[in-house]
Amino acid sequence: GTVVDISTQQPLSGAQVVIEGSQLGSLTDNRGRFLILNVPQTTVTVEVIMIGYRATSVQVSAERPAVIELSPTAIDLDEIVVTGVVGEQQARSIGNAIGKIDAAAMQEMAPSPDVQDMLSATVAGVRIMSGGGEVGTGGITRIRGVKSMTLSAQPIIVVDGVRVNGGDNDSDLACGVGTDCAQMPSRLDDFNPDEIESIEIIKGPAAATLYGTEASNGVIQIITKKGQRGAPRVNMTVRQGANWYPDVQNLWPTTFYRSSAGTIEEVNVLALDARDEYGLLGGGRNWFQTGHNQGYQADVSGGSDAVTYYGSLDWDRQEGVVSYNWKNQLSGRANLSYTPSEQLKLDFSLGAVRSRMESSSAQQPLPTAIIWSCPAPGCEPGSGLPNALDGPYRGYIAYLPEVYENEIEGFQDVDRTTFSLTATHSPFEILTHRLTVGGDFGNNRNTQLYKACGCLGTFQGFGSKEIAETRNTFITVDYQASSTYSPFERLGLTTSGGVQFYKKQQETNWSRGEQFPVRALETISSGSTRNAEEDFVENRTFGVFVQEQVSWDNKLFLTGAVRGDDNSAFGENFDFVVYPKLSASYVISDEPFFQESMGFINQLKLRAAWGKAGRQPDVFDAIRTYEPAVGPGGVATLTPSTIGNPDLQPEVGSEVEVGFDASFMDDRVGLEFTYFDQTTTDAIVAVPVAPSLGFPDVQFRNIGEVSNKGYELS
Repeated sequence: GTVVDISTQQPLSGAQVVIEGSQLGSLTDNRGRFLILNVPQTTVTVEVIMIGYRATSVQVSAERPAVIELSPTAIDLDEIVVTGVVGEQQARSIGNAIGKIDAAAMQEMAPSPDVQDMLSATVAGVRIMSGGGEVGTGGITRIRGVKSMTLSAQPIIVVDGVRVNGGDNDSDLACGVGTDCAQMPSRLDDFNPDEIESIEIIKGPAAATLYGTEASNGVIQIITKKGQRGAPRVNMTVRQGANWYPDVQNLWPTTFYRSSAGTIEEVNVLALDARDEYGLLGGGRNWFQTGHNQGYQADVSGGSDAVTYYGSLDWDRQEGVVSYNWKNQLSGRANLSYTPSEQLKLDFSLGAVRSRMESSSAQQPLPTAIIWSCPAPGCEPGSGLPNALDGPYRGYIAYLPEVYENEIEGFQDVDRTTFSLTATHSPFEILTHRLTVGGDFGNNRNTQLYKACGCLGTFQGFGSKEIAETRNTFITVDYQASSTYSPFERLGLTTSGGVQFYKKQQETNWSRGEQFPVRALETISSGSTRNAEEDFVENRTFGVFVQEQVSWDNKLFLTGAVRGDDNSAFGENFDFVVYPKLSASYVISDEPFFQESMGFINQLKLRAAWGKAGRQPDVFDAIRTYEPAVGPGGVATLTPSTIGNPDLQPEVGSEVEVGFDASFMDDRVGLEFTYFDQTTTDAIVAVPVAPSLGFPDVQFRNIGEVSNKGYELS
């Protein structure tokens, strides 16, 4: 058959068509057509789902192709949600707010260069705090504010059911590449927006109970594109763009100095360099450029009734406003689905990315040199001082632009692979269970080099090199089962449970060499002073949960759940934490009395939720530790490092949220409102240690509380 828009009669591409009660289905192609093979009956009921349209169920016959019309809707209560729920559920049954982004449609209308740009200003309560404008810079992701005094506020990132490293920074080499934490990269931007089908976001403990420990900051789930049945379908995309500063010389604030005659003089060092005012450069120089952005992407999808596939390959190059800021990234994805029978489906997802970035934050960025230029009183020409405008520093305090360009390098190399394998089995009509295993394996190499140039404008005149190599490993094993039973026609009961295991591991090797004898030597072993460090950190979580949902007439839904977790970072005297959850959803617009009295409101869902989730301590906060040292006579020994706390337990976030989802004007205008009130108890606080105990630094204790509340309207 064919799926079209009811108003325009234009074909709809990417609509999901599924035969009710089976795993058989298809996606519509560019002409809105779908084909489902090997259907045992000649007449079946199919459900058609597409983001932005009202879900529709119709009977389709094998003898006559059907034309299925979908009505646009600002809020779709029948769309399928997979984040924060067991298996798949319709949005109408969920009692908490869930943000959903149709990434595929967004990329067609207004393409985003990275995932964080896609998230920015699209979902209420989600904030991307940008650190800077250089190429490769990543922002800090926050959902409903900050909920801890000492722990990270980073939400959990999930890709196709598997937890991945989505950190705001690597902390490999002083917040990433170089020393400027405001210019740090984000691992979330390793994922290619063109490979993403949709993004789902749950925003706090009330919704994140099923994710347990670590989930109090919310969850972002990325769902990548899948194949569709039919002939191979190929898409190719070419992107071109530019980065530049408008009116460079007048962009930065002018510097002033007092001359020896007592007058106030104005200075623009960029303009002086562009004219080579004092003949120090051998010709005028403009230190900024127009960077060329380019990208090329191709993907193919297709398949048969039993096997569908999706594959993509993408290459991107971005150039910043200076020649030493650029990023090359090659990414690819292969997704495969196999449906050997109506009861069994296997989904495999594999993604890989290789990137290399040169970062201008490997040293103080050039704007710092401009803003700090012309220090008093030595800026005046003819003064004979090195910082004079006609002196060797040309008015710069210590940072010469040509040194940034030629003598300092800061690179980050990323080699990362993610995969997931999901088996969904429905042995009986009332029972479905699913097993997901997968991992995220990333290798990051950060390099910072100050060449032994002996030149002006650098504090590392004799050279230094620093390398930090980090290997991140994330492992997920997630088993869930769900049984649906209807004792009466209007009453539905869904019982669910599951077991989850997560492991995070980080290995870091750091080395540094200083004082190179000649400029040609650039290896750490060439330095007269050398240092090295090695770190290993591992964290494990094991959790179990059960959930019961009661539905009445597909309009009223009540859900209760409880989850228990154990985490390797808990104190020795604390073993297990329990997170409960309660929620209610009422689609009141389906009631006859509402339709008669409030007909101008097309859809209205009232919702409320309460729940708890947690955040475990940092890995070594609960453990008493010692560090190696050199003792008397050069003998190796140990000295006290951290006192630890055997009673340390996770921070527990509790949240209440209430709100509604409504649509008006024939479902063309949607309104979502949420009020939330979060409280973090047992917040971890760093408390100074009494010197008499013999341990330096602080002890972490559960003595704090954080309150966070607000409104969301979209």
